[in-house]
Amino acid sequence: MQKFFKFLTVKTVLIFIFLINLSVVLFCFNNKNGFHSDEQWSYAHANSTKGAYLDKEINSYYQTNDNIKQRLFNQWIDSKTLQNYLTVQEKDKFLYKNIYQNLKVVEHPPLYFILLHTVCSFFPDSFSKWYAASINIIAFILIYMMLFKLSKILLKDDKLALVTTTFWGFSSIGIATIVFLRMYILQTLLSLCLAYEIIKIIEANKANSKQLFLVGLYSLLGMYNQYNSIFFSFFATIVSLFFLYKRKNYKLLFQFGGTMLLSVIMLFIIYPQTYEVLSDSLRAKQVVSNMMQQHHSSEFNIMNIFLYLDIRISKFIELITEYFFVFHHTNYQVIAFLFIISVVLSVYFKIKI
Repeated sequence: MQKFFKFLTVKTVLIFIFLINLSVVLFCFNNKNGFHSDEQWSYAHANSTKGAYLDKEINSYYQTNDNIKQRLFNQWIDSKTLQNYLTVQEKDKFLYKNIYQNLKVVEHPPLYFILLHTVCSFFPDSFSKWYAASINIIAFILIYMMLFKLSKILLKDDKLALVTTTFWGFSSIGIATIVFLRMYILQTLLSLCLAYEIIKIIEANKANSKQLFLVGLYSLLGMYNQYNSIFFSFFATIVSLFFLYKRKNYKLLFQFGGTMLLSVIMLFIIYPQTYEVLSDSLRAKQVVSNMMQQHHSSEFNIMNIFLYLDIRISKFIELITEYFFVFHHTNYQVIAFLFIISVVLSVYFKIKI
């Protein structure tokens, strides 16, 4: 057995594990029968030509008054109305202007919805979970490659990078992100790409024009896909500038900082309603309100921070096994599968178990 494994390269094992992981993802998608309301709205906000919601008075939190409830919830809505709400009609294929109108209410940037509308436009007047799933599966494949490359740079070891990639791919968090038909898997991919390029620059302590362009591009696309990517770009920039300052590499410091700042400026140029969403939308006001309440609350202390992060120290092991290693509903099939994988990895890494 060991003679067989010594001929296997890390690349071969990575491909083998990836194929198993892809099979698990496809199995989960195939057995996905229900949809979270946000998943339905992914299709609606990408494809609807009559507004973001079935009633224009509904806000981004789907809050309704009694009049709207009477119109929507106490009468029969024709199935064609719902079909048109979720699908692309023949005359509306590749018509992207409606997305921008819908997102004035929804308060999301448009990249994911543009991609979903593009896929749906090839299949007019039809609905399938596989349209959004195709985006997620492609993103999953790219994440697998990028996560391995990023882990390899950080850990300086191919085998450890393989373990890291495997843990994410089979984790509850990883599978849930992949199967959820929203923009978060794409956000994960863009964040990894940005981190990879930044770490290469920091390690080399220099950057060419291509690397700076990619950093700016990934930062811009991340924010154009999900607004909270602004925080990722911000903190990644702060940490990077700190390293460059300590190394007294002021030229690269200004180049890198200028590139990241330009990516934010480009977001406001390409998508002007960003300012309105981030400063004056219902969601923005709620965030400010919550921050003010927390600031004036006598109960805002270090334990509250742990609670906000959903870290309950007394149940730390339970949280790790439940949300990362998928042991919440453990069955014999899961145990058998993990045992087989453990044996394969143990022989390959020459670890005695």
